[in-house]
Amino acid sequence: MKCFSSIIKQYDFNPLHVSWWKQILVAILYFLTALLSISFTTYPNTGSTPIWIPGGIAVGLLFIWGYSLWLGVFLGIFIAEFTIYQGWASLSNLLLILLLTIVTSLGKIIATLWSESRNTNNPEELSSRYFLHSAKNTVQFIVFGSFISHIPIGIICASLVCGFGNAPWNLFPAIAITWWLSDSFGILIFTPLIVAWQKQINNFIKLIKKQWLEALIIIFLTLVLNQTTYTDYHLEYFFIPLLVWTVFRFYELGATSVVLIISILLVIETVRGNTSFVRESSRDSLLLLQSFVACISMTTLILSAVLNENSYAKKELIKFNQLLLNKNNQLEELNHQKELQTQAKEKILIDYNKILEKQLSLKKAKQEAENLTQQKTQFLASLSDEFRNPMSGVLGVAEMLANTELTEEQKNYIQTIRNTGSNLLKSVNDILDFSSIEVGNLVLEQQKLTIEEIIKSVFVLFVKKAEESQLNFTFSIPHNLPSFLGDAPRIRQILFNILDNAFKFTKQGSISIVVKETNLCSENNDLSLNNKCLMFMIKDTGIGIKGEDISHIFEPFNQKHNNISRKLGLVIAKSLVSVMGGTLWIESKGNIAGNPPPQWCYSSTSFQGSTVYFTLHLQPFVENKDNSFDNKALVLSTLKILVAEDNRINQKVFKFYLQKLGIYPDIANNGLEVLAQLEKHNYDGIFIDINMPKMDGFLTIENIRNKYKNNHFIIAVHPHITDNKDYYLSLGFDDCINKPMAFDDIKQIIDQIKKS
Repeated sequence: MKCFSSIIKQYDFNPLHVSWWKQILVAILYFLTALLSISFTTYPNTGSTPIWIPGGIAVGLLFIWGYSLWLGVFLGIFIAEFTIYQGWASLSNLLLILLLTIVTSLGKIIATLWSESRNTNNPEELSSRYFLHSAKNTVQFIVFGSFISHIPIGIICASLVCGFGNAPWNLFPAIAITWWLSDSFGILIFTPLIVAWQKQINNFIKLIKKQWLEALIIIFLTLVLNQTTYTDYHLEYFFIPLLVWTVFRFYELGATSVVLIISILLVIETVRGNTSFVRESSRDSLLLLQSFVACISMTTLILSAVLNENSYAKKELIKFNQLLLNKNNQLEELNHQKELQTQAKEKILIDYNKILEKQLSLKKAKQEAENLTQQKTQFLASLSDEFRNPMSGVLGVAEMLANTELTEEQKNYIQTIRNTGSNLLKSVNDILDFSSIEVGNLVLEQQKLTIEEIIKSVFVLFVKKAEESQLNFTFSIPHNLPSFLGDAPRIRQILFNILDNAFKFTKQGSISIVVKETNLCSENNDLSLNNKCLMFMIKDTGIGIKGEDISHIFEPFNQKHNNISRKLGLVIAKSLVSVMGGTLWIESKGNIAGNPPPQWCYSSTSFQGSTVYFTLHLQPFVENKDNSFDNKALVLSTLKILVAEDNRINQKVFKFYLQKLGIYPDIANNGLEVLAQLEKHNYDGIFIDINMPKMDGFLTIENIRNKYKNNHFIIAVHPHITDNKDYYLSLGFDDCINKPMAFDDIKQIIDQIKKS
């Protein structure tokens, strides 16, 4: 099966890749030549005949038009066999026809494959299917393509004919040999003619025009020798020197054409009983005749291949001699200018060494930088996890408290904790976000959001700082804004970074946030008619940015300029806005940094402080069925769930969410405990934290899949895991969720487990 699959992949067998008229043409040619060939049969109703022309035509057309032609060959064989064996007569006949069609079609394809697969030394201008250019490939075509490939075909077809009762078993050897030889002779005679015709027709026409007299003489001598078959001298063997002459003058196409003419003439005279090949039965006579034709055909094919090799070698020799001549001329020229070039070479070598040393140093520096970057990424990822795990616990507990009976004031406090925790978690991710944005790995969420809630949540974080600094901190939002679809945490992070800078560099005066609808996004092709374009303005009355510094404000690590913290926050904000399809720019003291939209006009007359602008075009949210949950106990579920988590707070969060769904999970603190639990219980679903002591999530999933295969629905749990979901699925996980865990994500996973 692997061999068959590799052949299918290596060669094109799609019948749609060949024109329909070619498929029909080969089917018609096969059918008509089959009817002509079957007229010579000596075993009626067996399909065995000493002359079988269509096999050679089919293999030849497969050579020139490709394996996609197999459908036309198959149809031609089926129609011919249907006519020969009278497929309409009985179901048994129809079954025999189908089997013979399949076997015969495979025989033609195998003959082509065996010939082509061994043609490994073709000149560049010839395809692997042209075998007449060398003696080695021609002999391989004769041995493998013509004869060996059809030995099993003849045996199988004769067995089918005798097995289905169309011939007695005592005729099996004669039918098998006749089937094999007639197919082999047909391929040997007609396939080279078709292949040569397709490749050499233009050269052949030129030779005919140039040597037309010799062509007429050869045709005349062929006819004269044919007439001698009426005498007792039997001069048929004089066709051999005539063919040798033809090969030398008209190459393979001329020789194969003359072989075809000789074959037709000798068949006619043999049937009439006028040649030396006549025997007691027409089968023996025609097989003997075809043996003679095969011999002269093989002789001419090998001779033409040798001539082609010599011709090709001569061309290569001329080309090589010309190349040597050119090289000699170049050497003479080089010797003539030897002294001058020696100095030039020395200078080139010196310059080259300098360049090489520089390249080596650059390569070394690049490698060191890549190593440092890798170490930095690993360090930041490890450090980020150290912050994320406790923050995930804090947010989980806040979520649990939010679903208890609370006063309105307590709900506000809980909401503040949740918002503050989310912002702190996002701030921890800033450094990793910067790296992710640089390499294009940042993935945005698409969730329902309201601009007012985002502004208010950020406002709450800075209002106390404004009161302490005696700053007038305000915001303005249009009242008719709908809910949108987008990434609220990222928008909140943009505002947080900008406001953090504003408060850092504003000691007196005011800071304001203004949101308004605008048409600055109208030239963006991705903005549909239903989307809205919002412009955010964060204005402060602080110290502003100097003109020489504002041009470098978006270069985070430029050591010639200070305020790295300011610039990193703005760089992240600008990059996030850009990823979300918007634009961010800054105006300070009459100077502008960034790329404001062409429609934006600067109209401020104040030269105090700074104003940060950014635009977002957002899609309004279409309200769906509310998926939130309440505090009412749900109906107990029959699902058996195991949670593998080493953090105690996260364990409580998991229990809380799952109990809301009517599920009371088992808990494992590491991968070893998971494997121990699986020895005792069969679980419908398993949540596995990636970072666990003793045995982490990667080793755990490997052990489970090796021992239990796919008997469990397993979910990976890790911060930002959905950014690399395909990687975790390739390890054997069925799904994954992010930390901190959200109830909707867990509920969706439970729904999947129920369906599975």
